[in-house]
Amino acid sequence: MTAVATAIGFAACSGGGEGTLTKEQADSIANAKADSMANALKAQNDSLIAAQAAEEARRADSARIADSLFAAGKKSGTTISRPSKPSGSGSAKPTTPSEGPAPAPKPEEPKPVDPKAARFNQDAKKSVDEAAQKKKAERFNK
Repeated sequence: MTAVATAIGFAACSGGGEGTLTKEQADSIANAKADSMANALKAQNDSLIAAQAAEEARRADSARIADSLFAAGKKSGTTISRPSKPSGSGSAKPTTPSEGPAPAPKPEEPKPVDPKAARFNQDAKKSVDEAAQKKKAERFNK
């Protein structure tokens, strides 16, 4: 930048012909412009590289945190067991989280299905058809 200002200053103050530059002045101005553009591009590339490095560091941190949370979940043994009922003879021994069978999952109740939405979903369409058949059978069996 200062080189450009200096070159312009010399060009303005020269006592030679108005509006004409010597070869040295023209070369100096051209070099100053080229240096200025090169520095601007270098600064832009540096900022892009820094942004990419920050994004990669963020991804690595996220992956590291996810791995540590997963490992902590494995170590804590988050299974919950309920004390077993006494079988009638003697006292029942309380179970620890690592002992005893896991409770069986409850069967899910069928969710009501919208017949209009079922047109696009094969599973939902089957359940709507089954529900319609049951309803029809109940009407005729009375």
